[in-house]
Amino acid sequence: MTKKVTAAGDHTLSRCSKCKESTNHTIVAMVGDRVARVECNVCGSIHNHRSTTAPKPRSTSPRTPAQPRKTRSQTQWVDIMATADQTRAIPYHLKTPVKTGYLINHPSFGMGKILSTTRPNKMEVIFEQGVKLLLCNVAD
Repeated sequence: MTKKVTAAGDHTLSRCSKCKESTNHTIVAMVGDRVARVECNVCGSIHNHRSTTAPKPRSTSPRTPAQPRKTRSQTQWVDIMATADQTRAIPYHLKTPVKTGYLINHPSFGMGKILSTTRPNKMEVIFEQGVKLLLCNVAD
């Protein structure tokens, strides 16, 4: 038995992107022995060939969950908190005057260190989640 060689102009079964189902298609273009583009015989749309074969079965072996990577700011925050005296942290409030280097305790973000202040009323604070820009009262 010889297998029929597929060529442009032949018919094949493909998943149509417009009809959203497997329908008969006419082969429009080939790349080597592979069907590249097809034309749907139902709606007339031309698209890449999508095979109707079943996908490969997934492996049944158990996988170990991947540990999330720490960002640069998270590792920097860990280093800062290791050396900082957290008992001296001031609670975050808009009216409290702050300076660069102060430790603050934010109700949502937790413990953080002020990296910089910008007049008249902004500060960059590093928290475990990353660097945040917060409103503040910059001390003189």
